[in-house]
Amino acid sequence: MSLPVALSEALTARAAAEGSSAIRVIIDAVKAGVGRLDDLVAAERTLRGEGAAGDDLFDVPGHRPWNEPLTVRDLTTTQRNISVLTELANKHAGENRSLLITAVLRDYLD
Repeated sequence: MSLPVALSEALTARAAAEGSSAIRVIIDAVKAGVGRLDDLVAAERTLRGEGAAGDDLFDVPGHRPWNEPLTVRDLTTTQRNISVLTELANKHAGENRSLLITAVLRDYLD
């Protein structure tokens, strides 16, 4: 998954502070925001300067309307957890797990 560098660093720091793992922090973030996923994703889209899902006719590879540097993180967890994250992303984030996870982490780590 792709995360903004600063958010990835905050995720690593939180996991270390809790004596936990990054995936555990992500799961906790999703659980904390599950009732507000549409709002959190909408706020992330606004922050990125994107419209609502489906506003553009095509996805443009490599086009990012915001300038926040990204890093790639492994999403190593159980198949069940991946399935739940994928299902939530499909329902709330236009099939974009990175967007969903970024949105909940921004809220949870603030």
